[in-house]
Amino acid sequence: MTENEAILQLVSDRDGILPDPATGEKLTLEQVRLRNEANYKLYFTYELAIKVLQEIQLYRTLDTEEECKEAAEIEIPECVASVPEELLNTEITEQEAVAGLYMDQDLLLFDSLTGDSETPEMLRERNDVRYNSYLADEIAVRALQTISHYRTS
Repeated sequence: MTENEAILQLVSDRDGILPDPATGEKLTLEQVRLRNEANYKLYFTYELAIKVLQEIQLYRTLDTEEECKEAAEIEIPECVASVPEELLNTEITEQEAVAGLYMDQDLLLFDSLTGDSETPEMLRERNDVRYNSYLADEIAVRALQTISHYRTS
């Protein structure tokens, strides 16, 4: 899965949180928060992951370290992707987003019909739609860990 495909999957997963399961009516984030705090946090986890992946893609398109610094208006050691503070949502930290994505992956590997645990390979072999979400989460985790590493060093 490419980063672009991961972004599209994360957008789809994020937007899938907003419809009311019973009526299909689009909920506000406040309604989501009141109904399910975990889904509320997951929404922002996806949002942060999407922004991080988009930011990494931006830096890859720039030619020089100077252009990177100018575009981001922050120090970027050796043109390493780093997310400006204004892009970070105050609802969730990078570390919380990583934990949320790992939790999401665990849930994706749980078959709610049978109660069985599955592996990513099982999902891939069956062409299960959950496999794409699993891969997108994996790519987002790597991106968030990279960003977090360079923000704390």
